[in-house]
Amino acid sequence: MRLTDRVYLVGSGANGFYLSHASDCSVYAVDCDGPIVLVDAGVGYEGTDLIWQNLLRDGLDPNSVTHLLLTHKHADHSGGAVDWHERVGAKTMATA
Repeated sequence: MRLTDRVYLVGSGANGFYLSHASDCSVYAVDCDGPIVLVDAGVGYEGTDLIWQNLLRDGLDPNSVTHLLLTHKHADHSGGAVDWHERVGAKTMATA
């Protein structure tokens, strides 16, 4: 779901738009003219597959995800980080 010229909502659970796993937080994709940064990663599991499909639906290449910016360590925000690292080698940045 495109929000601005460069920002997309690509994941959202039961507290939002049901775009991905029911337990997911809101997951945003920032298009950086090629590379894509995800803000949070959701819980993982099938949610990662749904986020992948949402990126494609919005015209973004999931293989271009280079970084994850995790806002905090709760599982609904960080659980999918390992999936993105294993799939595309995304580097993780996190707050303390």
